[in-house]
Amino acid sequence: MGHQKKDKEVLKKALREAKFTPVSRFLLGLVIVLGIGVIVAAVLFALKLSEEVKAQKEAEALERFYSIKETEENTGDAVLSGGEQAGTLARIGADRDDVAILSDEAERVIAGFSADYEGLRAVNPNFAGILYVPAVDLIEPVAAGTDNQEYLKKTFRGAANAAGAVFLDAGCDADLSDLHLILYGHNMRNGSRFGSLKLFLQDESLAEREPYIYLCREDGIRIYRIFACYTASEQTDDFMLIPAEEAELASAYGKQALKRGLYRSVRESDDAEDMPDFDTSPQILTLATCSGRAGTNRRLLVQAALVSFHGSGAAPLEI
Repeated sequence: MGHQKKDKEVLKKALREAKFTPVSRFLLGLVIVLGIGVIVAAVLFALKLSEEVKAQKEAEALERFYSIKETEENTGDAVLSGGEQAGTLARIGADRDDVAILSDEAERVIAGFSADYEGLRAVNPNFAGILYVPAVDLIEPVAAGTDNQEYLKKTFRGAANAAGAVFLDAGCDADLSDLHLILYGHNMRNGSRFGSLKLFLQDESLAEREPYIYLCREDGIRIYRIFACYTASEQTDDFMLIPAEEAELASAYGKQALKRGLYRSVRESDDAEDMPDFDTSPQILTLATCSGRAGTNRRLLVQAALVSFHGSGAAPLEI
């Protein structure tokens, strides 16, 4: 016992006499700050991961509202007469003399797609359509908010979540009649929302193998041919809104975007099937998401031109 007491006294004396140098104080403070930083980062990562998981579960729950069956027959009920389809075409693009030849896969998608549009509108009255991008296995309902902030941190079902939702630019008409439609979605690390669009930037062959994007709603399915992928600042004219009556502006915009895009094979193609005919000012669809580190104003754009419109259950009218 005497030895233990003596040892304690020696230790206390050593601690009293110990002096921290400026360097040792700095290192100790640095260790403490780094430790706190690691803990905070771990907590934020866990919260973000939790939100991504919740968003993914919501997306899976919404899958019951739409399906793409393996079929070559269109069994849907016709909801548009020929005259009504022509009216839709008049709003979203000019007639073309040539006929867009869709791939067999595109025809099967059109034939086998079905959706409960009323059910989706009951979930969210701001429902504007269903976006389907087969090349990156992306299918999402699209919301049309009152501004471009509403769905940044709110899901399609209305739950608060940093994953947000895919939404139509608030400056576009909700009936999809404008000549430039812009859809936004977060670049999620788990590949949800528009997190998979970066694959178009990494592999040009994706747009060659699966060149079409589908935008589906009650009046029919719009089919767009991908023609460009590039990054741009959100303050540029790349995000220009073009109303239905500005056909010449839409044509000029499309030609400029085609030049800027990374897809040289499309730019230099002489094949009418691959080259969008911007002289007829077809509707342009832009998918936009963040690019690079968080907080920058760089955006990744994937752009496609309308090549065909299929009224639900009715014979297709080509554009």
